[in-house]
Amino acid sequence: MLMRNKLVISYLLLAMMIGLFCLGCSKKRIVNGYLIAPEVDLVKAKLSGTNLQYADLRLADMREALLDGADLRHSKLTGANLSGANLNGANLSDVNLNQANLSGAILNGANLKKTSLRKTNLSNAILVGVDLRGTKAYNLRGANLTGANLTSMSLRGADLSQAIMSGSLLIQTDLTGVNFSSARLEGAYLRGASIGGANFSNADLSGAKLEKVSTAAGITLFNNAKLAGANLSYSYLSWANFNGADMKGAKLRYACLSNSSKPWQGMNDIMKGIKGLPKVRLGNSRPPGASTSNTDLTGANLSYSDLRNVDLTGAKLRGAKMIGILSNYQTLLPEVILEKRSKKETRE
Repeated sequence: MLMRNKLVISYLLLAMMIGLFCLGCSKKRIVNGYLIAPEVDLVKAKLSGTNLQYADLRLADMREALLDGADLRHSKLTGANLSGANLNGANLSDVNLNQANLSGAILNGANLKKTSLRKTNLSNAILVGVDLRGTKAYNLRGANLTGANLTSMSLRGADLSQAIMSGSLLIQTDLTGVNFSSARLEGAYLRGASIGGANFSNADLSGAKLEKVSTAAGITLFNNAKLAGANLSYSYLSWANFNGADMKGAKLRYACLSNSSKPWQGMNDIMKGIKGLPKVRLGNSRPPGASTSNTDLTGANLSYSDLRNVDLTGAKLRGAKMIGILSNYQTLLPEVILEKRSKKETRE
């Protein structure tokens, strides 16, 4: 009889333990006095450092919630409103944030490994120091990243096609192999970014700041892109394809478009004094030189750029400034430019 009672008590204790465990993993639970469940109101909720693993917060209203340092691994946040939320240092690995609103959210140092961000609104979000390499977060097709701070991040190989990134900060960001086709990057800051192998075809980069960018990692496509008023000064563009691009009024001062294995050769004294120039390591590969077939460079500033071996005969260069360009006998210019230069030399 005593043995039977002991067994009953053991089973009861086991059942209670299982019940408590399941309660902790259930879709609905209480954390810091807040109900954690789908579609709940968690506006300005104080959940810093809490354990919200496996939480189901689909369509929850979490505007301006304090979630810094929170553990949200494996949670479901599809369609949740996290605008203005503080997610600094939060663990969001393997979280579903598809169609969620993260506009104005702060995610500095957050862990986004394997996070899904399809059609997520990240406008004006701050993601300083976040690394998205090799994760589901690399699929950001159509994401809204207007004004987002992605400074010094690694977005290598990400899909940002059709993304809205007007005014976003991508300073010194690794954009190697990123798909930006048809993306909106008007006024974006890409200073010092690595853009080798990236695809900017049909993208809008009007007025974008691309000073000191480097295409050294592979062919970079700007086919039919809008680069009117963009600044590409001091950039290494020897692997760039600008065919059909609109570059009216663009600045390319001191840019290197040459296929030479020694960029800016002959201008070393000038270039040495410029900080943050792209570090070009070519190894045994020789760059093809920039392609400018049917490129509209009307009114562009190409002064002091390295144009050795560059064929610009298919480009529109009316009104372009070409003072002090680095050229050689293989630099081919449209006849209208050659005629103007010839007349100027005759007058002199």
